[in-house]
Amino acid sequence: MPGLRTSSATPYVHAALELVGDPRAAQLKSDLLANELNSVLLDETAQRVAVALRDVEHVFFKGTVTRRRLARQVPYRIATDVDLLVSERSFGPTEAALLRAGFERLPYHRPFLQHFASERVFIDTSKGLNLCIDVHRGLAPWPLAGVLADSVLQSRSEVDGLWIPDEEHQLLTLAVHYIKEAVPLDVRDAMDAMLFLESPGLSLARLVDIADETRCLGGLLALMARVAYIAGPTPRSCELEDRIHRRSPRAYLVDTTVAVTSPCPGRSTPEMQLRDAWRRSVCLDGPIHAGIALGLLTAKAVADRLWLRLGRSGEA
Repeated sequence: MPGLRTSSATPYVHAALELVGDPRAAQLKSDLLANELNSVLLDETAQRVAVALRDVEHVFFKGTVTRRRLARQVPYRIATDVDLLVSERSFGPTEAALLRAGFERLPYHRPFLQHFASERVFIDTSKGLNLCIDVHRGLAPWPLAGVLADSVLQSRSEVDGLWIPDEEHQLLTLAVHYIKEAVPLDVRDAMDAMLFLESPGLSLARLVDIADETRCLGGLLALMARVAYIAGPTPRSCELEDRIHRRSPRAYLVDTTVAVTSPCPGRSTPEMQLRDAWRRSVCLDGPIHAGIALGLLTAKAVADRLWLRLGRSGEA
């Protein structure tokens, strides 16, 4: 049970057990309902944000969207905040609109991000809790994945009063988030990605085209490696990997990079920081961070790969 809580896997395990009539599903229900209360309150916060920003270009992404689009497969998908993407020109108007609507602005809790496109945190205290709204003007630290943010905003459509991205762009936001954060224990990105891949409305050909245009093929491939590790490869994930490999000659370099796992939570050394900067820059097809580490980190990744005896993504 503690392992399920830590990895946010409880909703997926519960859905699987309930689907086959396993009585152990009932043992997880209390945990689910506790998380669901907070998630429902965040859904209501998202509706308040949508009303406040009705005249401002914006789009919701991550948990707010997956809870709606995957509700049938995973009824109790955990959300921990509301993520909102706006354009650079809409960042100021967004802040002003949220303040007028009664949301409170917090000081930057990650000062580094003030200069790298990412985050301003507001809180909704109307229900006696601090419910967080993360306002992003990019999907990863600038200049990585800058084109994707514009593409996501252009793909938006209004569903149930919320502006959300189409399924292909939703998958790409998951890919970029995984590479940016690389949280080793949280399974939500992989499970959400696997379920989105099975959607009959999602076109793999269009997904690869958009990923190529927005320079996110590497991040998408890395996410498929995550899917294979957490949930096992599926016919759709394997087909997507094949399409990426046929499209990009750099795919094997990305394969090598994702063979090196992320550091454990709370652990950070200069080597880990350099390695993760290299990993992000390769997977998001952006400029090299810490260029002097390029050769050393590539050699380390290859050595780790050989030691782990890894073949292509998901193969051992």
